[in-house]
This record gives sequence, C-alpha cells and structure tokens, in this order.
Amino acid sequence: MMKENTIVQTHPWLIKILGSKNPGHAFVATIPLYVVFISYVVKIESYLLAIGLFFLALLYWSFIEYAIHRWLYHTRFKNNKLRWFFETFHLYHHRNIDDRRVLNAGPLMIYPMVIILMMPIYIILRGNLFLVSAFGIGLALSYNFYECVHFLIHYKKFEFGYFSYIQKYHLHHHYKNWNKNFGNTSHLWDVILGTYDKKYKVFNVTEEYEREMITEKRQKKEQTSLLLTN
Repeated sequence: MMKENTIVQTHPWLIKILGSKNPGHAFVATIPLYVVFISYVVKIESYLLAIGLFFLALLYWSFIEYAIHRWLYHTRFKNNKLRWFFETFHLYHHRNIDDRRVLNAGPLMIYPMVIILMMPIYIILRGNLFLVSAFGIGLALSYNFYECVHFLIHYKKFEFGYFSYIQKYHLHHHYKNWNKNFGNTSHLWDVILGTYDKKYKVFNVTEEYEREMITEKRQKKEQTSLLLTN
C-alpha cells in the first residue's frame, strides 16, 4: 500500500481544485449555500421544528465525517480506480501530514458532497424547502466547524481544552493506529461502532510530531530565509 502512487502525486494539479489552503477558503465557498438556506428559513412557520432539524443536522454530519473517513478513505477497494481516487488521496495526507493544501476541501469537492448528503434529506422531508434549509444550515455550520478543527489540529500544538483533546485523538490515529479513532470532531461514533481506542489519552504530542505542524514548518522556513538574506 505504501508503495502506491497517490492521486495527488499522479495529478498534482488536482490539489488546486479539490483542496483549500485554509478553512476560510472553505467557508467562502459555502456562503452561497447559507444565502439560499437562510432565505427559506426566515419564512418558516415553526421555528421549534427548524431548531430540531438544525441539531439533527449536527448529529448527521458527525456520522458522515466518521463514515467518509472510515469507509471511503480507509477501505481497500477491490476496484483499482476507486482505491486510487478515494484511498490514495487520503493516503497522501497521511504521508504528508504537513501539506496544508489537502487539509481542507475546495468548492469542486464541497458542492457534489452537499448534493449527495442533502438528497436523502430532501426526500425524507418531501421536498419542503423551508425544512430542508433549516437542516441545511446545521449541516453547513457543522461542516465548516469540521474544516476549522481539522486545520487547527495540524496547525499548532494545543495544551488544554477541546482542541488539546481532539488533537491528541486525531494525531493518535495518524501516528499510532490508522484503524481506530476515525472521528474528526468527536469520538461519539467511534464508541458506538467499536473503533474507539482510549490509548489516545496517554498519547503525547512530542516535539517530533510538533515539527510536522504548519507553524513549525513556517518558522523553520522563515529562519532559513533570514539566514540566506544575512
């Protein structure tokens, strides 16, 4: 598996259209979605139902992020083309953890995903665009939160709080056990579906791992530039 060329290595130009440099770019890409969703939600009759759908969307996304990570990115597809597209793109991230270009999705990845994820919701809610939009706002917000979290845990070391917990949880998956801890923003579905590894609690983000983070790479680059100019 480690000897296979990834989709990014074969077609490096894909990074520019499928990835974003930071979560801010990903958020800008979703602004049109917010505009559409909000235009419908403000006209909704039952705000209590809208709030319920909003929170249901948060739970929905938490499962989706787990499912994509576990069953798309970490599945050995028999079909070589499927494996090349789904698995090796993520494999590139595992191999090049400091490459910020693949930490967040770009618009050409976001919008097809939105269509796929919202289609069953549209059907379940019988095409009621007011209710669908209430759900959509929750889905978009939880998605943007996920993008921020994934970027920040690769950006710098956190010493306490939520980001310290989720950073250790995610980096334990990267460096210690690829087959456990697939959740990117929580461990909820790992616990429910039996892929939770509590050993992340004693995992330390050492200087070795910290050197792979964006801030450390940037500082090293700046120091090198200063040496060259002097």
